[in-house]
Amino acid sequence: MGTGANVDVIVPHTINSYSDGGDAEAGCATSRTSSSGARAKFTDLFVSPASQLQQFLEDPEGFTLGLETKIEQHVGGERIGALERGVDTLKAIKDLAAQLQEKPTMETCVSLAWCDFHAFSRDVILDLIATFPADAKTKSGEPFWSAYKIFPEVLEFDPQNPLHKAFLIAVTNLDARVFKVHPTKYPSKENKLHIKR
Repeated sequence: MGTGANVDVIVPHTINSYSDGGDAEAGCATSRTSSSGARAKFTDLFVSPASQLQQFLEDPEGFTLGLETKIEQHVGGERIGALERGVDTLKAIKDLAAQLQEKPTMETCVSLAWCDFHAFSRDVILDLIATFPADAKTKSGEPFWSAYKIFPEVLEFDPQNPLHKAFLIAVTNLDARVFKVHPTKYPSKENKLHIKR
């Protein structure tokens, strides 16, 4: 994280990080891949919507009241941010409930993983390019994309790339666990203990 709470996309062995030299301004257009960021994304995708939906189903009035209370605790611009987070929470709950009503299958999970791949590797980059096009300038009039800030390229799915396939498989399996589509998977060394004869 930069001093201005900005983040910086780091592609290993390709892009320089802050430690390699640079300023926090570059971070305003990008996002860093880190363990805390990955953990937060994991929680946003696989933990929070399921647990919040369960809380809502158990006590809809209490859940809604709790959300309203969180929003009311903020003032000014912070309240707008809290309201946006509340709307995002409700949207995630609604989306998950709709997916559960349609009786998800492994095909559903593959489709969701495919959408997530493109959301993270294509859509974010397209938004970045829209905000900072190739000819973008800094406040001082210098080219924004210069020195260690390399103009980004949209990542397209490559079936020959093992990382792309691994991402799809991992996210598909995580979604399948959330939707209870397939039974518990055991570590390979334990598989022989759980084989039904």
